[in-house]
Amino acid sequence: MGRIGILLMAGANALLGADDVAAHGAEFDRANLLICQLEVPLETVAVAVARAAERNIPVLLNPAPARALPAELLADVII
Repeated sequence: MGRIGILLMAGANALLGADDVAAHGAEFDRANLLICQLEVPLETVAVAVARAAERNIPVLLNPAPARALPAELLADVII
C-alpha cells in the first residue's frame, strides 16, 4: 500500500496574494462553493470573496486564526 504524507512549508500561506486569485479567475467560473480561512492575508481573502460574490458563489469562511473582520467581507459570507 502506498504512503500518504503531508508537506508543510512555514510561511507559504502568507505569500498567497490578490494577484494569485486574479490569475485563477477561470476557477471561479466552475466553482459551486468557495471555502476560505484566515491563514492567508486578509486582502487575499477579501478579493476571493468579492470574486465569488460577483458570480453568486456561496462563501464559507472559517475565521481562524481569529481577528476582526470588515462588515463588507462578512456581508458576502453565508456561514
